[in-house]
Amino acid sequence: MDRVRSLERENARLLQLAQHDYLTGLYNRGATQEKVEQLLRQTGDGALLVLDVDGFKQVNDQYGHLAGDRLLQQIGQVLGLLFLVEEPVVGRIGGDEFVLYFPGKKGPDFVPSAVRRVRDRLAAVPIQPDSGVYLSVSVAGSAAQPGDDYLTLFDRTDQQLLRRKRRRSPPSGPLVPVQGLDADIHKVRQDLREQKRLPGAYCQDYQTFQSIYRFVERGLQRTHRHCCILLITLTDGQGDLAPLPRRQREMDLLQETVSLSLRAGDVFTRYSSCQFLIMAIGASSEDAGHIAARIQKEFYQKVPASSDTKLQHAVCSLVDIEEPARS
Repeated sequence: MDRVRSLERENARLLQLAQHDYLTGLYNRGATQEKVEQLLRQTGDGALLVLDVDGFKQVNDQYGHLAGDRLLQQIGQVLGLLFLVEEPVVGRIGGDEFVLYFPGKKGPDFVPSAVRRVRDRLAAVPIQPDSGVYLSVSVAGSAAQPGDDYLTLFDRTDQQLLRRKRRRSPPSGPLVPVQGLDADIHKVRQDLREQKRLPGAYCQDYQTFQSIYRFVERGLQRTHRHCCILLITLTDGQGDLAPLPRRQREMDLLQETVSLSLRAGDVFTRYSSCQFLIMAIGASSEDAGHIAARIQKEFYQKVPASSDTKLQHAVCSLVDIEEPARS
C-alpha cells in the first residue's frame, strides 16, 4: 500500500512538472492550451487576455538575466492572485508573454475592465528594488466567438496586441521622407537604439563584456582617453567564500548596488560566483577608487549590521596595459 501511495505521489509530481512553468509556477504553453480548449468545449464562451512586458530585453541587458527572471516571477505572482473570484486559467506561454482565460459568458464591459486592471496592477511593480522605474506591459483581450478554439482566439487577441503596441510606439525623431537604401539604414538605426533608457549601468554576460572591452581598448589606442577596469570581490570576514545561499543573496544585492552606483555609459558583468567586473569609461585610476568606495558604502548600508561580509577591489587602467604585439 505504501508503495502504491509513493507511486501516486511521484506521478502527481511528474504531472505538476509537465504542466507548469518552472520559473513562475503558472501553466506552461502546452497545459494552457489544453485547459482553455477543454473549457471552450464545455461552455463555448469566455474571454482571453494576452500580455507581454514592454522593453523586457532592455531589462535583461541592463540588469542581467537573474533580474529578468525575478521580474517574471513577480508578474506570475501578481497574475495568480489578481482574479481570485473569477478563477481564470493563467499561463506563461513563452519569454515575457502571459495569458489569462476567463471561462463562461462575459458582459461587454468585462474585457476592457480586466485589461485595465492587469495593466494598472502591474504598473506598481518596480523593475528593480529602489530603481524608481516601474513595469510597463501591453495587454489586449478578446471574447470568444462561435467556433473558436484556443489558437483562433489567441491569434485574434495577439494581433490586437500587436496593433496596440504599434500605435503606442511611433518612430522617434523627425519624420523625414526616405526611399530605397536610405530607408534601410534608418530602419537599422531605429532597431539599434534603446527604446526606453533605464537608469544605471549595463549588466552583460561575460562574453558580451569581453567584446565591448576589446572594442573600447582599440578606440583608446587612438583617443588616449582614461578607462579603467575594476574587480569587486565579495568575501566573508576571513577573506574566504561565504556559504552559497548567503553568497547568492549578497551577490544579488551587490549587483543591484553596482548597477545603481555607476553611470549609464559604464558596463559590468558577473565575473565569478563572488566577483563583479566593471569597465568605467573616462575614469582614471583615482576615479575608479572613488567608484569602489561608493559601491562599498552603499552595499554596507544594505547588509545586516551583524554580517561580516567584506568587499575588496582591484583597479587596472587600460592606458597602463601593453598593446599586444602584431603578428
